[in-house]
Amino acid sequence: MEVLMKVYLVLLSAVLAGCVSAQSRMAKDIEVEKAACRSQNFSKKVPLARCINAAEAKAASVYPADLLQLRLASRMVIAEKQDKGQLTDAEAELEYAKVGAQIGSQEATRNSNDAMAAAAYQMTRPRTCVRIGNGINCF
Repeated sequence: MEVLMKVYLVLLSAVLAGCVSAQSRMAKDIEVEKAACRSQNFSKKVPLARCINAAEAKAASVYPADLLQLRLASRMVIAEKQDKGQLTDAEAELEYAKVGAQIGSQEATRNSNDAMAAAAYQMTRPRTCVRIGNGINCF
């Protein structure tokens, strides 16, 4: 699960990088709650997954809802399979890493599309030019 946590932290950090103070506090609070979940030593994986999901659900205000839902639902499906003996811990880590990669790829695509749209707007937006002395200032 440590690999999964690192993947999640990297993704969460990328999302929260824009607004450092409030979002940074939120990320720390979420990590504290997740650590509290892990310290409870649940006998099954589903209760642990529910506990971690409850902590991560608090990121809903700053994280794309569809990607957060994918992360939370995937964690539950993987935990259920582990509890049924259908997945080993190593296989579960692999499955969750695949989900993390899928989510990371989707975030990167969205960020790239947003950057391209912003650049296109900058190139095509109306400009106002003012003559000042011998020069012209456009904004």
